[in-house]
Amino acid sequence: MPAVTHEHLIAALEQRFDYASARIVAADLLATAGVPPAAHYNAATAAQIAAAIAAQVTRADGVLQAIGASAHAAPVPAAATPAPAPAAAQEPPHASTPAETGINDEAENPAAPADAAAEAAKKPAKKG
Repeated sequence: MPAVTHEHLIAALEQRFDYASARIVAADLLATAGVPPAAHYNAATAAQIAAAIAAQVTRADGVLQAIGASAHAAPVPAAATPAPAPAAAQEPPHASTPAETGINDEAENPAAPADAAAEAAKKPAKKG
């Protein structure tokens, strides 16, 4: 793969994205590839950028061709993408019933009825 300038990368991304989006996507791609922004990227660095484009940009064929990369560039190595957190480290689901949340506790919610009998006593009796 040939060396690429930053401006050439931006111009290639503008084939797929608008002016502002092309610059934002370029910054994201460089971060994903682990490449600092520079005026020129050598062939090895350009290959890393192309791999990031292939992995992250949908319909990237035109962009890859514009920078001189194959449309089937190798994806970014797995080490460059963060692994999901293990299941044991994830937070348990939050309580969802009133008994679990303590929503009907008078101490936390003074407007909550003390009990069902007190609530029933406040309601008028039905005519029969």
